[in-house]
Amino acid sequence: QPPTSQQAPLPFAAGQAVLLVGEGDFSFSAAVAQQLVAGQLRSVIATTLDSQQHTRKKYPRSKKYTEALARKGVSVRHSVDATRAADLAACAAALPQGVSGFERIIFQFPHSGQQRVHVNRALLRDFFEAAATVLAPAGQVIVTLKQRRPYTGWQLEEQAAQSGFRVARTVPFDPARFPGYRHVTTEADDAVDGKNAFEVIFATSTYF
Repeated sequence: QPPTSQQAPLPFAAGQAVLLVGEGDFSFSAAVAQQLVAGQLRSVIATTLDSQQHTRKKYPRSKKYTEALARKGVSVRHSVDATRAADLAACAAALPQGVSGFERIIFQFPHSGQQRVHVNRALLRDFFEAAATVLAPAGQVIVTLKQRRPYTGWQLEEQAAQSGFRVARTVPFDPARFPGYRHVTTEADDAVDGKNAFEVIFATSTYF
């Protein structure tokens, strides 16, 4: 999928209800939060699959980032499985009264931790299925992924389509937009060189 724009805004606008899933050390969430004032982040929830203890053991810097997020008013949650509708529903239940769901759900470089194509396809498929249950009307799901093998074999668009999502647009992922962000999973340097990765922005077919 070629990019349809050479520049992209922040993943969300001030005041939107936002869910970030699959965070590693929370440096991405912290980098985004730095660009918005605290009052604009009251409906932002940043999550990771790992427990707090495991996160801090694996990523010692995470304590610094999560504390910075808390000061900004961002809710940080551990042990949240992005493929489980019940886990995402629990996050949505914490939104302010009157907020019908998340206007943006963001997954940076999803990966199952296994190098098996079918496992990662299932991860994406189950994520989109769960995300659809807590997405606000006209909301968007943003997935950042490298656009080369083996990642292209995960068939991102096909997995999204199974839950009624279509690509609204695709833009290059430029790490320079997020000072302080450190990619901490596989092939870290290559993943954020600004050349191989793209943000794929999905919306449900109803809103095309």
